[in-house]
Amino acid sequence: MANKKKNIQEAPIDYGDRPERMSRSIEDRLRKGETIFKGNPAIPSEKSKFTDPMGREKESTSIEKLAADRFSEIVTKVRDITGLEDLTRQDMIEYLIQNMMQAFMQAGAIESRHRRELEELAIKSVMEEKNLPEGSFVIDAKIVGPHDIDTSRMRRRPEEDEDESTDEQGNEPMDFPNFDVSSLTDEETFELEKHKRTIINALIQGSAKRDHYLFEKPSVVSELNNIDGSLVPLYKRIMAINDLFYWTHDEMIKRMSQTGIGVAGSVELGDSDEGGEEEGADTKIIARGGNFPILTHEISKGVEEAFGRAGLPKDPEMAQKVMGQTDILTYEPDQLRLGPAMVKKLRFALPDELYDPESGDLMNWFKFTLYAIDAEEFLKIMSRVLSDNPSMQDMAKKDLGRILQDAKKAKMKYEEGDDDDDYESDDEDVISPDDDGGFEDLDDFLGGLGIDRSKD
Repeated sequence: MANKKKNIQEAPIDYGDRPERMSRSIEDRLRKGETIFKGNPAIPSEKSKFTDPMGREKESTSIEKLAADRFSEIVTKVRDITGLEDLTRQDMIEYLIQNMMQAFMQAGAIESRHRRELEELAIKSVMEEKNLPEGSFVIDAKIVGPHDIDTSRMRRRPEEDEDESTDEQGNEPMDFPNFDVSSLTDEETFELEKHKRTIINALIQGSAKRDHYLFEKPSVVSELNNIDGSLVPLYKRIMAINDLFYWTHDEMIKRMSQTGIGVAGSVELGDSDEGGEEEGADTKIIARGGNFPILTHEISKGVEEAFGRAGLPKDPEMAQKVMGQTDILTYEPDQLRLGPAMVKKLRFALPDELYDPESGDLMNWFKFTLYAIDAEEFLKIMSRVLSDNPSMQDMAKKDLGRILQDAKKAKMKYEEGDDDDDYESDDEDVISPDDDGGFEDLDDFLGGLGIDRSKD
């Protein structure tokens, strides 16, 4: 009976020959499909076959495969940094906890003597990484203690909605088996907008998670070493072990997201006009982090959230309803676990031109052009991006290539200072923020992203 029970509970996760395992509760949710991506049309329905160490043939869903790939990356990183080859023994787990806490305190002691330098470096590092011109945003960034992170305004659960398709009894969300829909009801449109926002939030968190590790960038390493040569090795230990615990200590992470206690960072977008801020930027990013890597993550997340505004419905009331259902603190663990894997898939599908050192801020234009696409088309493209099917991947690359051309046209229109009130193109394939992004004209569109060309 014991073996039978174990087989029933066992999630089809491809761990390869590694002994490390995710929390059983995470495996269970992945097996049942009980993540924030449940019913999302952007998640491919395809399955991947693999052979487990016992020689048994198994199949993983797309979400399970994304999770397995991301977990494998994290385990490799922790092994490399700690020199440990087996992270499964209880004494090794206790060692990692002590190691992370000790490193956190050591880094904190150093940071307390160089706080302003590190805060300025965090802002500079993110601005350079994202190719943002000076003055794009007003950024208020501070390294603070754990009791100085304000979580009071973080939404802990979805706002109640009479039209919600998932009720308190856990009924299934609305299913979209394909995209061949001639017309959508208001309820279906709202559901698609929620699915779109869920994917965008994962991409925001996934992009910002990469910037947790800006301290490994050579130029940043050099500046951190000038402050104190101990910081980079300490940051490596803290962040790698922290990432692992997101997968192995599910109950602890769940409590943090439910209560806000232990949350080590926060970010909020505001209007830069408040408080007489400097001219040239419309958006203020207020970021707080428990250390330098967390602060770079929060600043990056603020920038990415500004881009993500382009993906909201143009109707303000619907936009607020969508965010009330999707922008939830308790959803962040799934975003942080799976978002980086989604970003990685997207990056592999992007045109090479976006990685050209001469491309400047073209990636930023690409992001908000992608997000501005209507929900149905966006989800269709992302389903191809996340697919492991070569033909779907080829289609995704063509889709993204077209979006890049739209982004280049929008960027050119901005640089030429075209002041036409209506941002429209003679090319019917070009995505117009006026039609799809929720802004009446180009200035409004850019202003929502922290860009004010009238003050250049």
